[in-house]
Amino acid sequence: LTQSIIIVRKQRGLTQEQLGNLIGVKKSQICSIENCKGTLMLSIIMRIVKALNIEVILTSEGITIKSII
Repeated sequence: LTQSIIIVRKQRGLTQEQLGNLIGVKKSQICSIENCKGTLMLSIIMRIVKALNIEVILTSEGITIKSII
């Protein structure tokens, strides 16, 4: 999931700071999320998904990320 977030964030031309500003968190929290450090809260994931305009699909095989645009 975190690798997909990084890829899509970069595809959208956003820095960690810009994404953080969009979802109301500090750059350091985006950095922690992308580096799998700390606790990843569902509410933060949902804000990232909305900001990046992506869809996250959870199945028994794993996680799939789809771009909505």
